[in-house]
Amino acid sequence: GAPEYKSPEKWDNEDVISTESDIYSFGIVLYEFLTGRVPFPYDQKISAHIAEHELYNAHKKQTPPSIYEIRKKAFERQNPNVVYKKDYPDWLEKAILKCLNKNAKDRFKSGVEFYLFVDYQDLNQKELKELYPYKKYLKQNSHRKLMKFMSKLNEVYKSEEALYVWDYKEEGFSWVD
Repeated sequence: GAPEYKSPEKWDNEDVISTESDIYSFGIVLYEFLTGRVPFPYDQKISAHIAEHELYNAHKKQTPPSIYEIRKKAFERQNPNVVYKKDYPDWLEKAILKCLNKNAKDRFKSGVEFYLFVDYQDLNQKELKELYPYKKYLKQNSHRKLMKFMSKLNEVYKSEEALYVWDYKEEGFSWVD
């Protein structure tokens, strides 16, 4: 594939075939979708060897430029007298940056995990704070609602406070206190 879409691990071993590597490339596509450019462009004005070395370093070591700043500059260039207001959700940028993590283990593990992350964005922090004390609420609601709740709770609180397990007898999730 094109060097702009290569995952950091692909730069070291072209034979690497993994879901995490594909997730990285997908993150580049999403980044490009929001910004109109890849995070680390190939410089065609310099020799191919130097350009690829720069791309290698960028993919291995650099943080992608801010999506917000790129969109802001583009918007304000087109609309000089209008102040840019962020027009995409924070969770989308968070998802893209997770896809573009340098460490493959820190990316989404699969397309399903990415989908679940996106699908769970309808719960906000206020709802979580209201729901957290109510274990009964969780037991009375659907499997899907519980999965959304647990995913968001773990994301927001960055903890293992809300552990749950599948209860085969009840055919649902149960709390682990």
